[in-house]
Amino acid sequence: MNTTLYKIITLAITTTVVVSCKPKFDVPDPDKGNIDVSNYVALGSSMTAGYSNGALYYDAQQNSYANILAEQFKLIGGGEFKIPNVSQSSIGMGNANNAPSILGNRTDCKGVVSLGPVKIATQGDASVFTNIYSSQGSFNNMAVPDVKVIDMAVTSYTNPFYQRMSSSPSSSILSDAVAKNPHFFRLT
Repeated sequence: MNTTLYKIITLAITTTVVVSCKPKFDVPDPDKGNIDVSNYVALGSSMTAGYSNGALYYDAQQNSYANILAEQFKLIGGGEFKIPNVSQSSIGMGNANNAPSILGNRTDCKGVVSLGPVKIATQGDASVFTNIYSSQGSFNNMAVPDVKVIDMAVTSYTNPFYQRMSSSPSSSILSDAVAKNPHFFRLT
């Protein structure tokens, strides 16, 4: 008898909690206030550029923090946000000529198989480092993997991730960003 009563009470409480728990979300209307995000430029390093899983590749660039922010800015009048995209058909490239990693089974030196990062290829795609400025124009996402803030004003900066999108061999990250004449920028 006690077991049956206990089950009925438990069922009643569970049903009450499940049925009564309907959260109501009031989503506010987007409001830009007094900022102008019509020409947004992002400066930063790896996470801003879309460097993920040990490499720079198209899907990671689309999920970069800068691109996510630019998509939100479009709700309040944000303009075009040009990214120096790696080709969708490319596997990408890491800073050690490596390909991106995925989660998969790998075997360690003792022959033990475990879950961990596994490279999708033995080497990255070197064509990623071809300069694309002349074919795609100036960019709003001026983030460069492995860059330090102090290096952003260095002319002729030799980081290959910057060289692929630089306006000229003698430009700097900062001069290319300023040339966009941004109304709003973010440095991370």
